[in-house]
Amino acid sequence: MPSTRVTLLRGALAAGLLLAATGAAQQPLVTPHYYGFQLPELLPGEAIEGELTDSDGQNFKDGSRLDLYGLTAAAGETHTVTVSTTAFEPVLSVFGPDGSFVAHADFGASFGEVSATFVADTSGRYVVVVSGWADYDMGAYTVRRLATAAGPSEARAVTLPTTLDSRITADLPPLPVGFGGGAEYFSFELEEETLLLAAMRSSELDAYLTLYDATGAVVAENDDDGYSTDAMLVALLEPGSYVIAASTYFFGQVGEYTLTLEPYYRR
Repeated sequence: MPSTRVTLLRGALAAGLLLAATGAAQQPLVTPHYYGFQLPELLPGEAIEGELTDSDGQNFKDGSRLDLYGLTAAAGETHTVTVSTTAFEPVLSVFGPDGSFVAHADFGASFGEVSATFVADTSGRYVVVVSGWADYDMGAYTVRRLATAAGPSEARAVTLPTTLDSRITADLPPLPVGFGGGAEYFSFELEEETLLLAAMRSSELDAYLTLYDATGAVVAENDDDGYSTDAMLVALLEPGSYVIAASTYFFGQVGEYTLTLEPYYRR
């Protein structure tokens, strides 16, 4: 259980959390150094059991109770933090070493489970905040920091055009940016200007496609194609190397999918 001093400091930081997490008045979260060192440390691959109680500090925006954790990351690393509980609907926020707001999650694939993934812009100590939606959201929970995620460098080479069947499994690392689901990566080369049509179809999960160029920059992405949960993107690409990530919108989703990559060339 946290000490009285830590609990009081959590209350003092609640106002800062409100401003930092609200787009209309976004301010950096300034955590006192003496307090930051007292935060429980989230280590890769490990879980911490926590509990939100009426003795925890409150966010005066909505009255929600909150617990804070430290996470040490190196620049360029990708990290995913998850919170699971059967007691309430959790909210998860991450702040950078400079107090900037870097990640947020408040809705998961199922009740009581959320996940936030971020890429560390700078090396240092990040602050992870676990809370609820309101002052009555209290109870036991588990917060986990997953092992550093893989990324486009783990891609499997394919030749276009291609259609392949695969499966998102629970042990796959999450997408490095944006969404929390597991991801598979496929690389391909283009020798001439190409219009690429990429589609990911599944009856078991909410598909998400992300296309990267050789520098790792996102070229295109898509969640829902029309009124379905399938994904489809179209991109006009210059010659070069590319990687496409087939993933899911929500952390914890698993299932089979079909990926189609269809190139169209100018004649």
